Amino acid sequence: MNQLMNTPGQPVVNTPAQPTGPKRCATMVGDYVRTALILIFWAVVLFASLAAAFVACRAMYWAVVQILRALGG
Repeated sequence: MNQLMNTPGQPVVNTPAQPTGPKRCATMVGDYVRTALILIFWAVVLFASLAAAFVACRAMYWAVVQILRALGG
């Protein structure tokens, strides 16, 4: 792939190989942990935003009820 992308006259740059054995396993575990933490973070963000929306809607409903009561509705 790198050979195809090089311009003529430029040396071929070799990319390091993927680690193998225990090091690759540790890298994969790290990837899984990072992915899990990212998913947990976004789950918390989603839950917090839904909770905030629920509280806001409940407050607006309460305000509308109070206004209707004040108007005698």
